[in-house]
Amino acid sequence: MSMVQAWVYDISQGMARAMSSAIIGKQIDIIPHTGIVFEGKEYFYGGGVCVTDAGQAIALAPCQILNLGETDKSKKELDDFLVDISPKYTAETYQLLSHNCNHFADEVAKFLLQGKGLPDSILNVASEALSTPQGAALRPILEGFESSIRAQNNGSILNPFGGINGGQASTSSKDADSEDDNEDEEEEEEEEEHELDCSNEL
Repeated sequence: MSMVQAWVYDISQGMARAMSSAIIGKQIDIIPHTGIVFEGKEYFYGGGVCVTDAGQAIALAPCQILNLGETDKSKKELDDFLVDISPKYTAETYQLLSHNCNHFADEVAKFLLQGKGLPDSILNVASEALSTPQGAALRPILEGFESSIRAQNNGSILNPFGGINGGQASTSSKDADSEDDNEDEEEEEEEEEHELDCSNEL
């Protein structure tokens, strides 16, 4: 069994705690970026699905490290899962409010922990921040700004870590059966390296 952790970073670096009440009329302590740490590696949504050594993803120290639970999933199972979901998590699919690093971390946690994801306080921080009258007035401005940026850049530069190249994750391909009518059948497992989409081009 391996421990699954959520490493949470405050990308506002204290500004949310200091200024949120004045700006949106509600106290928001952090603006979280979350990575999932499993077997010494940190998995996060940068310019795509990225993996680095734990603590090396971004140039900030985590403000929270949450022990989410233990899993019996293997690294290979996680790598295969990440390859499967990688088309959902690209520079082009990033949405500042509804499809960001926290949603990726939640999906990975749920895979590893049989449905247990991130705390609502992290996953729903955007909804909480925009639930006040002042926050609600900001939503169309943010969405319109993101749409404009996306149209100009073929992606969303509003992902603060969209330019990070977090390396690649390896996974074993599905076993391939080779059949020969004139010879005994042999099964071979081919090892392949799959580079997940974690480009610097936004």
